[in-house]
Amino acid sequence: MDSRTFVVLGIFFCLSILAKDLPVAEALWGGLYPNESPSREIKTLDGVWNFRRAPRLDPDQGFREEWYNQPLKKSGSVIPMAVPSSYNDITQDKSLREHIGWVWYDRMFVVPSRWQEDNLRVFLRLGSAHYHAIIYLNGLEIASHEGGHLPIRAEITNFLLYGQENLVTVALNNILTPQTIPQGKIVYHNESDGYPNNYFIQTYDFDFFNYAGIHRPVVLYTTPQTYIEDILINTDIDGADGIITYNLTTSSVLSNLHGTRATECVIEVLDKLGEPVANTTGCSGTIRVANANFWWPYMMAAQPGYLYTLWISINDGTGRWDSYPEKVGIRTVGLNSTNLSINDVPIYIRGLGKHEDSDVSL
Repeated sequence: MDSRTFVVLGIFFCLSILAKDLPVAEALWGGLYPNESPSREIKTLDGVWNFRRAPRLDPDQGFREEWYNQPLKKSGSVIPMAVPSSYNDITQDKSLREHIGWVWYDRMFVVPSRWQEDNLRVFLRLGSAHYHAIIYLNGLEIASHEGGHLPIRAEITNFLLYGQENLVTVALNNILTPQTIPQGKIVYHNESDGYPNNYFIQTYDFDFFNYAGIHRPVVLYTTPQTYIEDILINTDIDGADGIITYNLTTSSVLSNLHGTRATECVIEVLDKLGEPVANTTGCSGTIRVANANFWWPYMMAAQPGYLYTLWISINDGTGRWDSYPEKVGIRTVGLNSTNLSINDVPIYIRGLGKHEDSDVSL
């Protein structure tokens, strides 16, 4: 063991002893999608992680032996695992593909001392992890989440070792029950039938494979102390003009309250070429975009999926700004007993495809 590893493990041990005196990490909703801006920075944790599955007949071994308190490779064998991915399809191991129960991921990472010196808030975000995830940082549980299809986010500002190595560990369970989405059921077999004690299988009625793993990107991102927490946007059409109605929610540790209002909010609308077409001030309000390009589905316009960018900036009253870019398509959606319409034009739906990576499907 080299001296640096010894020091890091010593710090982990001290943190675990003092955990009761540390603030508890708050598991948050998934938040705005991480976008870089003049006030925000992103560090990806995607790549090759260490991976181990818990024994099928002893699923709680990792918790009992506290695998999260040190790198997994120090408590047993590990294999490399791509993140994001479904672990079922990465190897040629049939038993791993069909594994039921807990698996464990971990990796080391470093954050710059500058983040602490600049008084930034730091968040950890997993785009999704199927199905039940428990996340540890330096041996401390910082978040847990059930539901394999939504982001998991926690503020980790006070739990990081700045300028040093940090250990993030994710325990992940893919078991489906009648209460999960999708539903499944665990069926136990008896020893009298020739099965090992506590042997079980996963059953379900849907027609797709129960893929599991860390399925979406894992990132760290920073914000100022007062930052844009949420943006609510609605659009309408008035003749040739587009109407964008917005409402901002901010979060600040300055008042220790969520939902506080920033001192100043500035909104600028840019077209697809990055040219400004409208602007306003205020943390809620309405913007009129003259002669707007409306959002249309594929094959209903020469430029389907046209998106504007709202550059949203807030000032916390001390002169420090947070800014965030948000894409928006100007459109209306109508529904009556016979038709679904986009921008008052009936649309015939030939199929359904929605993915956040495509402008056309937004």
